[in-house]
Amino acid sequence: MNPICQDTRDRLLESESSASDDASLSAHLAACGECAEFARRARQIRASLSQVSRVAAPRELDGLVVAATQPGSRQERAVGALSSLARLPAPAELVGRALEVLVEGEDRKGGRSSGRSACNRVVNIEAPRRIAPGTFVDVEILKGLPNSLLARPVLLPVPVADPA
Repeated sequence: MNPICQDTRDRLLESESSASDDASLSAHLAACGECAEFARRARQIRASLSQVSRVAAPRELDGLVVAATQPGSRQERAVGALSSLARLPAPAELVGRALEVLVEGEDRKGGRSSGRSACNRVVNIEAPRRIAPGTFVDVEILKGLPNSLLARPVLLPVPVADPA
């Protein structure tokens, strides 16, 4: 990814304002299809997140955000902080809700498709057949497990992986 695209994506993620407020950002999005798609997905994720009810942060989160933003190896600390949050039990509010999941492959046991939600939770999908990696699928959360969520697809997507 070139530096202009990286800067554009950083600005899109850091700003709540629309691209129309910034002429150089608008011009780049008009010329770069990948960044325009990124902007569309960012708007979609923001809209989805605005509909999620707010809950109090877990006690385990105290200090992790501050530590992750300190100078030094910031990215490694941020990944570590997110990894520790992934081990927290799923909030009860997620059960019964619909989430969009990007399928990454099979779960560790090899029987279900597995992916990540926009909130970076691992989601194991119980479906009648495997779902191709790289597919976005809407799922309903059935149960929160210690390290993941169990879900079923709301509507099974058309692209399906061969069971080879």
